[in-house]
Amino acid sequence: FEQEYNINNRLYEAFRKYKLDSAIHYQNRNLELSIAVGDKLRSMESALRLIPLHTFMGQFIEGRNLMNNINRNELPDTLLTLYYDTNNKYYYHYNLITHLEKYSQLYNLYSDSIILIGDSSSFTYNTSPSTIHDHRFYSVVARKWPYICNFSYICKFSYTFFVKHS
Repeated sequence: FEQEYNINNRLYEAFRKYKLDSAIHYQNRNLELSIAVGDKLRSMESALRLIPLHTFMGQFIEGRNLMNNINRNELPDTLLTLYYDTNNKYYYHYNLITHLEKYSQLYNLYSDSIILIGDSSSFTYNTSPSTIHDHRFYSVVARKWPYICNFSYICKFSYTFFVKHS
């Protein structure tokens, strides 16, 4: 179990940014494995990793079904940031397509949670939709991760886009 789970996580990390179908496959396998051995912590972690993948692909029903099976009160502190970030991304993307106020409010709620409990020095915190809207986005990313801003046009565009639309 342990070996296959770890290999699947490495493959997920390798594929999650450009080949979502493969990333989903490896996290689904981890979800199946963790459920089969009764490892609730890892099954919640795998589900939390799957939700954004489904969201990015427009599979909001699949993402929502996974979210409905996660009880926030059962999560250890180590998974809270992932939980809030996952919900934040879900509602951010869902709000973009629905334009419904209730999803905007949920997005803002999870944004506040990330800002309150997140590690402000982490890459995830500084590139989360909740903190991108902050005017510090471009300077933080450029200062902390200059390799990302080698293509500064994209960083400047993102900064300008999000400031204008926040």
